[in-house]
Amino acid sequence: VAYAYTDNLLEDTLVLFTVLAIACQLQAMRSRYWWTWSVASGLATVAALLTKGPVGLYPLTALAILAWARQVPAAQVLRCYAVFIGSIAIAGILLLAYPPSRGSLHRYFEFQLVGTFEGARPMLHGRGFLAFEMLRNLLPPAIIVGVLWRWIGGSISRMGVGWLLVALTASLPLFL
Repeated sequence: VAYAYTDNLLEDTLVLFTVLAIACQLQAMRSRYWWTWSVASGLATVAALLTKGPVGLYPLTALAILAWARQVPAAQVLRCYAVFIGSIAIAGILLLAYPPSRGSLHRYFEFQLVGTFEGARPMLHGRGFLAFEMLRNLLPPAIIVGVLWRWIGGSISRMGVGWLLVALTASLPLFL
């Protein structure tokens, strides 16, 4: 953990756990062992949450978006969500039952989350600045890809839109 903090590798670990969670969700939607994959996805999400805080919760939206993109029946999605959320809740209860982890989570919650929303922690840039920078960085490649896509006669697929939405949901915590 100390190595990740000093070398600023938290994002790398976060990406590992969130990609693992989403891969497990995809597997859960097409496997006979859906519950095992849903539990694995929940545990990977908890690991992402413990790595970088609420940003690690974005796989919660990925399941719904990818289920829509793949046209998975609602009953199957709800079943996977129930086990997925249940495994996150059980892991949370177990973490809070252990006094050292409960103390660490309480300190994190008070300093990082409550401090951010109450303005106790300095905010270098406002949310408008973040939105502008995101747009400024994404617009040129989006235009180039759009022109090339149109030039080769590509079509937009439901799965492509789903993956784009999943990628954009990763940016939502920046605006909180």
